[in-house]
Amino acid sequence: MFLSLYSMSARRRKSHIMTTRLDKSLGFGRQEDDYADDHVFSSRVTIPKPFTFVAKDEEMRRRREQLAEDAKKQAILLANSFRACPMRVGPPDPLPEVNSREPVRPQPFSFHCEDRLIKRRSRCQDSTTYNEQSVHQSLVKSPSVLYRPPFLPKPANRTPLQPISPELATSRRAEARQQYDEKVSQRRKSLESKQQKAEEARIEQEKHELVALRARLVHRPNPIRRYRSIRVPSAKPATIPRSPQLSTRKMTHV
Repeated sequence: MFLSLYSMSARRRKSHIMTTRLDKSLGFGRQEDDYADDHVFSSRVTIPKPFTFVAKDEEMRRRREQLAEDAKKQAILLANSFRACPMRVGPPDPLPEVNSREPVRPQPFSFHCEDRLIKRRSRCQDSTTYNEQSVHQSLVKSPSVLYRPPFLPKPANRTPLQPISPELATSRRAEARQQYDEKVSQRRKSLESKQQKAEEARIEQEKHELVALRARLVHRPNPIRRYRSIRVPSAKPATIPRSPQLSTRKMTHV
């Protein structure tokens, strides 16, 4: 009994909670504080708008009528474009000739194994006759060795062999090495002679340059330059020179 009452009270509490949440979602039983916060959640509320399917149904009906009209026009166009072929006059064309085939004639049946068996028997018979003949020949031999003359060796008619000294690879390599060393020495001598000539030419050139430098360093005075005198005519009389009075006798009496 206690459990049943507890379950009923719990259901009532749950239904009360659900009803309260539903009422809140629908706007019933809201407080002034809830209305004060409408500006905060206004962007999250879905605003229902009126809608109708009249325009959509009208557009669908118009399209169906247009399709039916297009199909009717296409059928009329096809019916008008049909032209029957004229009827043939006279007897019809003869049918083509049919080549009749010969009937199948039965032939006696035979296996390939029989032909192979006949060939094999003939080969076996030939091989047996050959073996018999060979055995007979091998068994029956005439003693010809008794009547043949004895074997005597005959000297050969060819010229005697001349010994040839072997050509070793070491000797070839030694000759090649000697030629290479000679070329290297000649090249080294030519390079040394060229270097020596270049050094002698450089020393000789330095000597000539030193002599020329010393010759250029010797001081040679320039000659006195002679200029043509310029006479400027003057309207003033010539200055008469007078010697200054440098005596100090008058100064002593003062």
